[in-house]
Amino acid sequence: MAGAGTLSKLIFWWLNPLMMKGKTKVLADEDIRNLRKEDTAEECYSRFMETMKKQRVSSSDSDPSILSTLFVWQWKELVVTGFFALVKVLALASGPLILRSFIRVFQGKESFENEGYFLALGLFLVKCLESVSERQLKFGSRVIGLQVKSMLCATIYQKQLQLSNDAKLSYSPGQIMNYATVDTDSDHS
Repeated sequence: MAGAGTLSKLIFWWLNPLMMKGKTKVLADEDIRNLRKEDTAEECYSRFMETMKKQRVSSSDSDPSILSTLFVWQWKELVVTGFFALVKVLALASGPLILRSFIRVFQGKESFENEGYFLALGLFLVKCLESVSERQLKFGSRVIGLQVKSMLCATIYQKQLQLSNDAKLSYSPGQIMNYATVDTDSDHS
């Protein structure tokens, strides 16, 4: 994905080589590429901590909340994902409008010649746009979630390294690992 172009990222074309390889053989670890640098736990943690430091400097009276720091840290990804959500909603809303126009055409109330063909093409394009925007919305949300989870795991681990001996007696290593892995995972059920 890191080296893929805009169109390839938009329609997930960058996944094709991996899928073709998976079709011919069982994938091994070396077949799957490494994460992008911005998706690694180390990079997520360092970017979040930089954002937290900037937030502390700008609001000198109190510590910034973790939630506001998360929004500042992920604002670009949130805007892009929000854009795809907006496109999806608009495409969803335009479908019934186009279908209503189809009904008018079939009732003989055509506004111009070949209106039915243009409506069919418009409906096709709107549904394609809806599909692409929905996939991008889900993928973008997933990437943001994984980056936040990686950052939280790294933060909990860093905090564990700084615990005093008395605090280490209060929490077992299993409890701490539970916080770092299970409690940061929002998908467990």
